[in-house]
Formats: sequence, C-alpha cells, structure tokens
Amino acid sequence: MVRNASGEPADFVRVFRPDGSGEHWGQVLPGEELSVCLCTADPGQLRVTLAWYRWRTDDEYCWAFTT
Repeated sequence: MVRNASGEPADFVRVFRPDGSGEHWGQVLPGEELSVCLCTADPGQLRVTLAWYRWRTDDEYCWAFTT
C-alpha cells in the first residue's frame, strides 16, 4: 500500500515495477491509499519506483524501494 500522508495532492504519480511495467495514477489526494501489486516479482530482485510532482510546482520527486 502507498498512502499520501501529506496535506497536498501529489500530481502525475507514476509507478514503475521491476518487470518494466508500470501504472499512471494521476493525482493522488491527501490521505488516499493505493496498492502496488508485486505478485509476480522475484523477492530477491525487487525494485519499485514511485515518481510524482509536488502540487502546483515543477518539482519532481522519485523514491525507489529495493530488497
């Protein structure tokens, strides 16, 4: 699960998975939770990247989670 814990929306949110697939979630509102399915991912090679723009700015953020 991914949750927007900030008080601002996150814009143009994208998720990239280890198999090269991804999702475009668009805007994620404060408190909104979304799930990332990692059902077919190899746990030893897991990497998920989340990218988004801060609301009303051109500031892009990117987080990568690995095992």
